[in-house]
Amino acid sequence: MFYHAQSAGYKEMLPGVHLKTLVFGERTHFTEVRFVKGATVPVHQHPQEQTGYLVKGSLRFDVDGEIIIAKSGDSWNLPAKYSAWCRSARRDGGDRGLLAGAGGLSGTDGLRVIRFSRRQIQ
Repeated sequence: MFYHAQSAGYKEMLPGVHLKTLVFGERTHFTEVRFVKGATVPVHQHPQEQTGYLVKGSLRFDVDGEIIIAKSGDSWNLPAKYSAWCRSARRDGGDRGLLAGAGGLSGTDGLRVIRFSRRQIQ
């Protein structure tokens, strides 16, 4: 499956959190998420591993009690079943990340789950 960039197709999953599935397969998916100023994704878990890349902005993560500030260009990976939340950390909003996860999606069924994980520190 190939995806050609377009500005439409975002769904507001939570107040100020807009998500769009870019591509998906039987076992993986790739999404883009955009935040407005102060938007928050509450504490949640995923049964599968999650990987992400912050394209623009700054996000504050709490991953199992560890606070991590991710900035443009940072990436992360979180094993399955970790608890995490995140919040837009920029004063003007406009944060944008790309997120990959295991577990294929069927159409837009998977859009109910926001996919975030831990910044990979090397």
